[in-house]
Amino acid sequence: MTEHDHLDLELQDLLDDRLSATERARVQTHVDACEQCRQDLEDLRRGRDFARRGLHETELPPNLLNEVVRQLGQATTGHGSAIGRRRVLLYGLGAVAAGLLATVYVRRRRDLPADVIDTFRAYTAGQRSLEVTTSDPATLEQFFVARLDFQTRVFDLGMMNYRLIGGRTDHVGDHRSAMYVYAGPNNRRLQCQMYRGALTELPQPSERRTNNDTPFLVYSRDGYTVVFWSEGDIVCVLVSDMPAEDTIALAFAKAMKV
Repeated sequence: MTEHDHLDLELQDLLDDRLSATERARVQTHVDACEQCRQDLEDLRRGRDFARRGLHETELPPNLLNEVVRQLGQATTGHGSAIGRRRVLLYGLGAVAAGLLATVYVRRRRDLPADVIDTFRAYTAGQRSLEVTTSDPATLEQFFVARLDFQTRVFDLGMMNYRLIGGRTDHVGDHRSAMYVYAGPNNRRLQCQMYRGALTELPQPSERRTNNDTPFLVYSRDGYTVVFWSEGDIVCVLVSDMPAEDTIALAFAKAMKV
């Protein structure tokens, strides 16, 4: 079978329901009998469904449209027949669409501060229980040693009137984490998580602070304060619904203990 036996733009028209009844019947009959066109139609359908299901508005790279037009112009040079030009255009646009999908997908990083807040909300609402209850930091560290591939440091914050309650293994985005909780004055809760990662994965913070040469990324959202900082390849994060400056001060204190 030659390229002239296969459909090109008619497949997109079929998918978008732009054909008359007669043309639809003709194209569908061909697709039913042609494995390549059937696969091409399925690829177009998957790309459309993925775009509808998984993508949100995002900023595209500058001058992308000009580059697309330039490359498509180069690709169609030398394809003298109308069918050849249409086929190059169809699959060129398909490649461009795939590139756009990849670009947008990569740019849609997980909102890690939101994940941390969701974990805190689930715990305080009683929807996420602790796996071990203890006020002894060493006991909790041993619990994490057996379950995580990085060293977790659990500190006693008693001097700041925060008592360790316990912890569990959890996640921050796709990273496995150690999660542990302190109880403070007025039954306030302070949640700490540690995971192997990098601050570059985080979105733009509400503000940046520096204490003892350590940079802190602070996020203020819906009455919650989330503070991230790194200790080598380990990222630490504190979250609470207490006043923002109190949460930040506790993050400073925990970082100073390293």
